Amino acid sequence: MKLIVRILVLSLFLLLACPDSRGQSVRDQPLFSFGVIADVQYADVDQWGRRDYRGSPKRLEKCVEIFNAHHLEFIVHAGDLIDRYYESFQLPLRIFEKAKAPVQYVIGNHEFSVADSLKGDIRLLLKNERGYRAFVFKGFQFILLDAMDVSPHSSVKGSNDFEDASAILDDLIRKNANNAFEWNGAIGEDQFKWLENALRDGERRGYKNVLFSHLPLLPENGLQLWNNQEVLQLLRSYPSVVAFIAGHHHEGGYVRAGGIHHLTLKGLVEATAESACGIVEVFPDRMIVNGFGDQKSYTLEY
Repeated sequence: MKLIVRILVLSLFLLLACPDSRGQSVRDQPLFSFGVIADVQYADVDQWGRRDYRGSPKRLEKCVEIFNAHHLEFIVHAGDLIDRYYESFQLPLRIFEKAKAPVQYVIGNHEFSVADSLKGDIRLLLKNERGYRAFVFKGFQFILLDAMDVSPHSSVKGSNDFEDASAILDDLIRKNANNAFEWNGAIGEDQFKWLENALRDGERRGYKNVLFSHLPLLPENGLQLWNNQEVLQLLRSYPSVVAFIAGHHHEGGYVRAGGIHHLTLKGLVEATAESACGIVEVFPDRMIVNGFGDQKSYTLEY
């Protein structure tokens, strides 16, 4: 009997320690993987500076090809699917339909560069009716935020929402805030309360929390959320928050502050390579962002 037990223990050790067919130990294999991409920003208009609007669909097709070559649980587009015009949505959405994994759409500012009469349709079109939502997978809670919740740009001119957002913007301008632009925005009161409840519930259940937003929280380079400091204070009170992934700043970048990884994805519209996207491998103690094209790679330990 003792011999049998020893054989079983040794077999288990070899199973965990020995490489599999890909040369990786079982413990070094990710729990799961997902895709990330930001700022497709398509429109049938001439290039402006480094923004190659008409070139984005071709690069998006390459990214979808890359995504489909991997086993992904989902893909997140971190906002700004279009640059302008409601009809611009048709082409990138059609390309994303070719993805094998489901696509989660974060709400961006350029989503609302459409006629006022169509602004109310945007979130429903992107299958994110409220603009913010959360889902759980294998011990991780993924939270999609709506950074345009409060903004003149996402509101219908003359509406109460427009007037309230404009008053906040005017106050930021008076304070010489570097992010005082109408195409930025804030997390509103209802969404903030929802976020706090989601974080509290996630931490109670033992989840690690990963957040997505079009507008980043850091660095404070003028592209950050209007109420970024309020949101940062909330996130720092929950050790379960490991990463905040955003778009908006086409250069991309990375900051770690308060134990949270702040990753800004490269904007596809300004990519000079044939693609700009990432495959994120999720491990119990880290996420490895494998960049393709212009997207840089990172290891985010927690």
